[in-house]
Amino acid sequence: MRGLVSGNSKLRSNLNTYAVPTVIEVDTDSIFAMLGFISVGPSADANKLDVPLKSDQCIAALVSLLKVSRNLALVEGDIHMDSDELLEQEDNKGAVIISVKGIAVRVPANWFVLALTHSDETLRIDAAESLFLNPKTSSLPSSLELSLLKLAVPLNMRCSSTAFQMKWAGLFRKFFSRVRTALDRQLKQGSWLPSPNSIVKEARPVDTVMDTTVQRAEDLFQFMKWLGSFLFNSCYPSAPYERKTIAMELILIMVDVWPIRRSEGKTDVHPYNDSITLPDSTISFVGSIIDSWDKLRENSFRILLQFPTPLPGISQSASINDVIRWAKELVLSPRVRESDAGALTFRLIFRKYVLELGCVIVFSEENDCLQCYTKSTDGDTEVIASQNPVAQYISSLIQWLCTVVEEGERDLCEACKRSFVHGVLLTLRYTFDELHWNSAAIQSCLSEMRSLVGKLLQLIMRITSVALWVVSSDAWYMPYDMDDMIDDGSFLLDIIDEDQPDTALATTEKNAKSGNNGKPAEHVIMVGCWLAMKEVSLLFGTIVRKIPLPVCSHSNSSQNSLSDNTEQTNMSGEVLDVEQLEMMGDHFLQVLLKMKHNGAIDKTRAGLTALCNRLLCSNDSRLCKMTESWMVLLMDRAVAKGQTVDDLLRRSAGLPASFMALFLAEPEGTPKKLLPRALQWLIEFAKTSLSNFQKDHNQKSEAMKDCIVDSCESQSGITTSVHSNGNLSKSRDEGVVPTVHAFNVLRAAFNDANLAADTSGFCAEATIVAVHAFSSPYWEVRNAACLAYTALVRRMVGFLNVQKRESARRSISGLEFFHRQVHCGLILPCCSYKFSI
Repeated sequence: MRGLVSGNSKLRSNLNTYAVPTVIEVDTDSIFAMLGFISVGPSADANKLDVPLKSDQCIAALVSLLKVSRNLALVEGDIHMDSDELLEQEDNKGAVIISVKGIAVRVPANWFVLALTHSDETLRIDAAESLFLNPKTSSLPSSLELSLLKLAVPLNMRCSSTAFQMKWAGLFRKFFSRVRTALDRQLKQGSWLPSPNSIVKEARPVDTVMDTTVQRAEDLFQFMKWLGSFLFNSCYPSAPYERKTIAMELILIMVDVWPIRRSEGKTDVHPYNDSITLPDSTISFVGSIIDSWDKLRENSFRILLQFPTPLPGISQSASINDVIRWAKELVLSPRVRESDAGALTFRLIFRKYVLELGCVIVFSEENDCLQCYTKSTDGDTEVIASQNPVAQYISSLIQWLCTVVEEGERDLCEACKRSFVHGVLLTLRYTFDELHWNSAAIQSCLSEMRSLVGKLLQLIMRITSVALWVVSSDAWYMPYDMDDMIDDGSFLLDIIDEDQPDTALATTEKNAKSGNNGKPAEHVIMVGCWLAMKEVSLLFGTIVRKIPLPVCSHSNSSQNSLSDNTEQTNMSGEVLDVEQLEMMGDHFLQVLLKMKHNGAIDKTRAGLTALCNRLLCSNDSRLCKMTESWMVLLMDRAVAKGQTVDDLLRRSAGLPASFMALFLAEPEGTPKKLLPRALQWLIEFAKTSLSNFQKDHNQKSEAMKDCIVDSCESQSGITTSVHSNGNLSKSRDEGVVPTVHAFNVLRAAFNDANLAADTSGFCAEATIVAVHAFSSPYWEVRNAACLAYTALVRRMVGFLNVQKRESARRSISGLEFFHRQVHCGLILPCCSYKFSI
């Protein structure tokens, strides 16, 4: 009891979870003794603490005991007033009756009001959970509980704590479930029907139990209508973020229990007023899509999906076109927040008007915008209306994207100032995410979709040719003054080798000197291009996750030749053919091996993982062999000759991400093929390289002993020449950069917890190689080996949990490691020798 009244919320929470339930389970009558310490219950006079308690301390102890008693089913029935009058929000000195083990316990009514308005968030949550939830879910809340709930909801709408918001939403999810169960039971029994009006009737005396039940059901129904109106009204424009967040979360929970669109010809509980679906409410939520907070934008979109189709107030072609023009301006904004808002608006239009209503949206080259034609449109749009709405909408977006790409090819700098292509790509990604390829609407236009996807892939390749060179390794050293870059002939030759179109390069050089709002033009181009490459990768990943792939009609003949497999492939339902899939994979690898931006690399890796997973899960042997060819390509790229320190930027940048995409793509529950092959090859290559380094180092040491003075002079001359020439300073001895690549890939593989079980068999060999690399004469190799060794130790031993004193669940223990590994006896002598030197 001293812990419950100490004022420490964490201690009180731990006591509520572990100590108090155990004591009460051993002796259920001890609950009355505990209540007696706060002067409540039949033992109020017998048990008292030696220190006088304040009201806050008594309230904290009462809430804790009541919560535990609820969980242990010691509290019977609902909490109600001692008299028949309802609790007022003013100072009320009445008493509340709580039935604990059949014994009526009187508690001051104002204690519950103070608990629900307490400054401690955990105390407010516990008090609400004790009052509003009941193990008997079919029971109707009492008038007292509804009054307290009506008091608590407005006071907790602006709490900024994320933990409180989550607990509050979870509490109402349980409360709504209780309300639905209780009201549905009354409907099935026929004892109560929902009142059509929303005016709460005055309390009247009831004589029978049936009248009391009907009155409680009606009060509960009217309370839910009030709550729905209150939550929707809390989403007014310019409302505080906290209020909007909680209101939208509760609205989403509420519409999940009771849909806004009422079923026709069915009598059910519909706790919403007609004002909720008025045009003003729709416009308010449409305006919330442009909110600066991502969570509010997404919640607004999800709420609008539950509204009737068409949306109230946006049902005519003119109003729909107004929304489209507004969304188009947002999509073309360079701000990611605004472009995401515009893309969400187009996603809403696609769901509500194209998929559900069948409207046709076309791209107008005259207005450079999309236009909507509903079924009521007459006259000159009969040909347009005869086309499939889904295919026509995607075709319009592709035409729009083509226009934007052409602008970028003409003037990349000006295009990046207006967002370039990432807004339109995001709109396409949201659209493909909403497509259900097995639906009748898609199956009816499968040939058109196949043609449109092919056009989209060609446009994406054009985008890559324009934007990739900017975010590649060469652009990483882009000078602040673009004149230096133009005068540097080697840089221009590198760009030409990248197959960059002359038009985009020349235009970029011409416009890069000017600024935009005080920012250098190269910064504007860099941001626009890496956003474009990020959205390209995300769009590819979204497409390959759901789109139909080539399927063999006889999967058991996978051992046949490629020509035989070609004849067995079923071409009827596929959208992407083998050549297009191979082109997408090559595109992913090209982007990963050239980009140096970690954010874009992560998004590209996710797309490549999705593609490889679909290929490995296919029964077409040609698709499965693609991943093996990409693995060989990555191995060749890792050991390629002529690499410099630029290839080591960002821990080898996209090379480890490419390997990880292949590792993570292998289906779970099946034997791994790519991962063991790659890890064994990486370890063997690192071993060979380290032995070669040691031989070369020994030969150089013997030569240096013969002529120390001459070697020192030559070394100083070499240093001077190296520093005077920036290109020579980036070169390293043969094999150094590939060895660093190998350790960086090993580090990434052993760091991933999802691969812990599959990589555990290689821990011993990798640890030995990493320790041997500590004596390498090259700093880059020692640094990479140290990082790989850190990942190995963490994987073998795990993190030490300060509270639980145990390591992570997915890490193998030291005992298990030294009993399982073949080379465990070599590790300790190797470590002791290496660390001694």
